[in-house]
Amino acid sequence: MNVRFFTVLLVMGLIPAVAALDVDVNVESVIQGSLAWINISTKPPQKISITWENIGSVGCEVRARADFYNTSKLVYTGWSRAKPLWPGSHADMDIYSNLPEGNYTVYVRIYFCNEIFKFGPYYFEGKPKKSKAGNFEIVNIDTFDDYIDIYIRSNQDVKNLIVIPSKYPVGWIMESARIDFMNSGQIKKARIPYRPSIWKESSVEFTLITEDGNFIQKKTVLLKKEKSRSDAFAPFIIILMLIILLIIYLSYKIKLNIWRAGRD
Repeated sequence: MNVRFFTVLLVMGLIPAVAALDVDVNVESVIQGSLAWINISTKPPQKISITWENIGSVGCEVRARADFYNTSKLVYTGWSRAKPLWPGSHADMDIYSNLPEGNYTVYVRIYFCNEIFKFGPYYFEGKPKKSKAGNFEIVNIDTFDDYIDIYIRSNQDVKNLIVIPSKYPVGWIMESARIDFMNSGQIKKARIPYRPSIWKESSVEFTLITEDGNFIQKKTVLLKKEKSRSDAFAPFIIILMLIILLIIYLSYKIKLNIWRAGRD
């Protein structure tokens, strides 16, 4: 009986000691990804669809790049959108191009956690597509620090309009954009994220093409000196300051009138 009693006391005495132990579980930071899927459609516009899995333990931004070669000449570099990617998840990325008929070699790079993973070569034959001139046009462009807003007017109903920077300065990162649907007469905005290596006024050719390749339109525009976000909001800030000053002035006048009325 006494033995059982002392055993219980001993176990009860150990419980706080065990509970007080710090459990230190360190998870090693590992940057690791896997190319789960890649597919290349060959009709204009060409589309490279990529699925990248984060099988490491670090969350990072991911984007894909594709270099297109005709024989040994680099003819185009396309970029996907950048996406945040957490451990255990995957990102679907698309790269668009509008290349003429011919034989191409493609090298794909995945930029992930400031590491570069290389894949390829992949080979495909660009197939011909007779596209009609699309009845849509770029009506305005606003250039900011890291994105370009392109305003497009369509004079026809359009589904899945792809905006591709088909010619742009070497060394820049320029993504494509997609507009799911436009009614005839409607103006919609396509946002093109970009990263210039060194900013300079540059000519960029944009190709507007429906995803089925039926309609196409091209336009070369001059990207003028970028606008900062502070410049964009400057008029609103000035108006807000004027409103605040007006409120302060009116408040002062009211208090002054009350003080004068009290003296009278």
